[in-house]
Amino acid sequence: MLTHPLDSPGVYPLETVTFADLCEACSVSADELDELIAYGALVAQPGVEQALVFDAHCITPLRQARQVCKDYDLEFFMVVILLDLLQRNTALEQQLAQSKRVVAALRAESPVW
Repeated sequence: MLTHPLDSPGVYPLETVTFADLCEACSVSADELDELIAYGALVAQPGVEQALVFDAHCITPLRQARQVCKDYDLEFFMVVILLDLLQRNTALEQQLAQSKRVVAALRAESPVW
């Protein structure tokens, strides 16, 4: 049963998530999250002065990377590499979707295609 608003995969009611909520939502310790920040795998939102706040969309890739490390008994530093690859994959999927929309719009305008 889903008990936390961040437990629903890929659907987040907020645009940002706090350090503590990110730890809870992704089942990582504060030390592990600090390690990811130190490696540059996670970057806090700029302009927030009192507490570290992150884009809520980092939850899914962090969960996926954490699960892969757990499933394959990988060291935690591998999360850094996996997060980078998952984020690149997401960006490429978004670019592909945008390209498909542009092509569809061009085809609709010009039946010559």
